[in-house]
Amino acid sequence: MARDVSHEQLIQLVHARPALWDKRSAEYSNQNSRSMKWEEIFEEVTPNWLSLSNRHHRIHGEKNHDKVEIPKRPL
Repeated sequence: MARDVSHEQLIQLVHARPALWDKRSAEYSNQNSRSMKWEEIFEEVTPNWLSLSNRHHRIHGEKNHDKVEIPKRPL
C-alpha cells in the first residue's frame, strides 16, 4: 500500500526527473528510461516496492496511470 503523499511531494518527485515531463530531455523519448523513472517514484512512495511481485507492480501501475485508449479511425 502506498503511503500518503501530498500533491506537492509528488510534483517534486516528478519534477526531479525531467525525462517524465521535459520534451527537450534526451531521455524523454526513451520509454525504458521513463519507466525506470516511474519505478524510482514508486519505490519512494510504496514501502517494500521492490519486494512486491510483478503482479502487484502491474496492478499498482494500472491504478496510478490512467490509460485512455483512443479508437482508431476507419480508413
